[in-house]
Amino acid sequence: MKLPLFAMLVVLTGCYTYVRTPESPVAGREFSLHLTDAGSAQLAGELGAGVLAVQGRVTTVDNQGLGLAATGVVRRGGHEKWSGEYLTIPRALIATSEERKISVWRSTAFAGLIALGGFVISRTITEVLGDPERGGSSPKPPPET
Repeated sequence: MKLPLFAMLVVLTGCYTYVRTPESPVAGREFSLHLTDAGSAQLAGELGAGVLAVQGRVTTVDNQGLGLAATGVVRRGGHEKWSGEYLTIPRALIATSEERKISVWRSTAFAGLIALGGFVISRTITEVLGDPERGGSSPKPPPET
């Protein structure tokens, strides 16, 4: 397989992960904001009970808090998808933050598995049907009646 095609496969099958960052969240990037216990309790009216973290694209950053277009919440018992609802999360209610980044290792491994699967399927078809370009047999036409 040619390298550009493999690189395209890696990008298209990108696997993401959240990575803890020591710096403050930046507007325009995706983050998972882990709430303090007080934050979970205080935001229960907006987010529902038992929320551990809010995920989404940070839209605004100031000294008071973060504006977030929420794509999901993580709560005790599972993950719930959201569709970009705007939230303001006060900084005092955020325990930690993690930035969403592409996982090069996972993406490469997944793309490799896809490429390997394609190769195996291609070889199997060639073995079963033959390869007419290399002198193999082609599928026989149905008998005439």
